[in-house]
Amino acid sequence: MKTLFASMALLSTGWAKDVVIEINSKGIITKLTSNSSYKSNYEQCNGPVLPGMPNVHSHVFQRMLAGLAEQKIESKKDTFWSWREKMYYLVNHLTPDQIHVIASQTYVEMLKSGYTSVGEFHYLHNNRDGAPYQDIAEISNYLIEAATYTGIGMTLLPVLYSWGGFGQTPLSQAQKRFSLSLDQYLNLIEKLYNQYRDSSKINVGFAPHSLRAVSPDLLDEIVKFQQKKYENLPFHIHVAEQIQEVEQALYYLKNRPIAWLLERYPVGNSWCFVHATHSSDNEINSLIRSKIIVGLCPTTEANLGDGLFSAHKYINQGGTMAIGSDSQISINPIEELRWLEYGQRLINQQRILLIGSDTSLALNLWKKSVEGGARALARSIGGLQVNNQADLIILNNKNPNLYNKTYNQLIDSFIFSTNYNAVQDVMVSGKWVVKNFYHDKEEEIFEKFKGILLLYNGL
Repeated sequence: MKTLFASMALLSTGWAKDVVIEINSKGIITKLTSNSSYKSNYEQCNGPVLPGMPNVHSHVFQRMLAGLAEQKIESKKDTFWSWREKMYYLVNHLTPDQIHVIASQTYVEMLKSGYTSVGEFHYLHNNRDGAPYQDIAEISNYLIEAATYTGIGMTLLPVLYSWGGFGQTPLSQAQKRFSLSLDQYLNLIEKLYNQYRDSSKINVGFAPHSLRAVSPDLLDEIVKFQQKKYENLPFHIHVAEQIQEVEQALYYLKNRPIAWLLERYPVGNSWCFVHATHSSDNEINSLIRSKIIVGLCPTTEANLGDGLFSAHKYINQGGTMAIGSDSQISINPIEELRWLEYGQRLINQQRILLIGSDTSLALNLWKKSVEGGARALARSIGGLQVNNQADLIILNNKNPNLYNKTYNQLIDSFIFSTNYNAVQDVMVSGKWVVKNFYHDKEEEIFEKFKGILLLYNGL
C-alpha cells in the first residue's frame, strides 16, 4: 500500500487541494480525501498532480523515421503516399530485436512526456521475407516485453491488413510483413487475450487497418467475432485520413467511409475511429450520436499533410475524443492538444475554441482526452478516482511557466506555454516509473538504441 499527499490535484470531480491518495498493492486508488493535513508517513508529491494521459494510437517502429522524411524527392508532390514508401523501406529491414529496442526507447520517451499507457496499432507480423514466424505472436510479444520492461500500460491492437487498396488490390512485396489470413488474425487475438486476460498492465483489442486494407466480407467476420466473444474489447480502425480514401470509398462502397461504417455495424463505446479527418457535417453529427471515440493525432496529421478534423463542432457538441502520437514525429501530449486547438484557430480565425462547457480550455482538453483515451484502450485510467488505476503525473512547480500558478491557470500554462518538459514524476498502476525526470532504464536502453540509429539514419 502507498499513500501520497498532493497539495494540488486534478481529480475526476475537478481540482482539489491537500489531497491524500491511497493506493493498494495492485496499483488501484482506494481512497481520496481532500482538505487533509500532511502526515509523516505520507509520500509528498512535490508539485501539482494530474491524471496520466493515454496514448491511443502508436506505430512504434515509425520512431526510426521521425525527422528523416522532410526532404523533397525530385519534383514529386510529397504526400502521405510518398512518405509511406520510405516507411515501407524501413519496415522491410527491421529485425525483432531491433523492434524491441525501438519500442523500449519510444515507451520511455512516452512516459517521460506524461503518457502512461499506449494503444499499439501493430501490423508488423511476419519475417522480413514475408514468411510467418513459427510463433504468430513473435513480434507482439517483443512489444509487450518492451512495455512491461519500461513500465507503460499497453493495449496491444494487432492489425489485420489484407489488401493493398480498395477493390481487393493484392498486397505489394513491401507489405508482405503485414499479411495474416482471417483465421491467423483471430487466432492471434485469442492467443494474446488468453495469455493476458488477468493482467492489469496488458490488454488486447481488434484493429482492422482500414477500409482500403480490409474488404467488407472480412470486416463483417471480425465484427461478428468481436460481438459474439469479445464485445468489451477495443475496436480501432483508420478511417477517412486522406481525401483519396474518401473518393475511393465513394467509388467502391458507394458511400463515404464513416457513413458506411456507421450504417453497417453496431458501433459503440468500444470503437475508436482513428483520424476521421475528412468527415462531412452529417458524419460528424452521426459520430456524436454514436458515442464512438475519435482518435486524433494532430502532429502526425499535420506532418503528413492529411488535413484538419472538424474538432470545433465535434468536441463542443459532446463528441468523445482521445489523442495519439501515431508516427512518433512528436511524442508529447502537450503538442497534440496544443496543435489540436491551434489548427482550429487557424481555420476558424478565432481563439479559445475547444473549451466546451469548462472555464479552462486546457482543462477541457486534458480531461476529455484522459476519459476518451481510457475508454478507447478499455483501461480503468479515466481520471483520478476510486477504483481506477493510479496512473498520474507530477508537474515541476519550479518551471518558470508554472511557478506560483494554480488550478485552471496552471493547466492552461502547462499546455500552451511550457517549451520544455515539465513532467517531473510519473506513476503507472501505483509504481513510480519516472522520478525527477529520470527513468531508471533510460541509459541502458539508449545505448542499444544508438546502435540502431547508426544503421538507419541514412534512410
